[in-house]
Amino acid sequence: MEIPIQSSYPKKRVECFVGIAPTDVVFSEHDVVQPDVFVVCDQKKITEANIQSSPDLIMEVLSPATSLKDKREKKNLYEKYGVKEYNKRSRFNVHGSRLKSPNSLLIKG
Repeated sequence: MEIPIQSSYPKKRVECFVGIAPTDVVFSEHDVVQPDVFVVCDQKKITEANIQSSPDLIMEVLSPATSLKDKREKKNLYEKYGVKEYNKRSRFNVHGSRLKSPNSLLIKG
């Protein structure tokens, strides 16, 4: 699914790509994930086969089967590879995590 959006950051107008699972996000040969929802604002990272490198925003929908992996393993991986924003969504609320990025913007919804 492709939904073009206008980013409010950085300060210049940028076309962003919104993707959903099962799209591969390739951080390295051994680190490949399929986030539930992600946003990429650098068109050079988008290929026909997958996303190369870190999205600007990742959102995971927590379920009993994946909750622990999303909260620990994936969060650590996203921080390691410079994902600017990571949000975890449960049935009742959204938990935003500002990862180590000087230009990050915390999005809650």
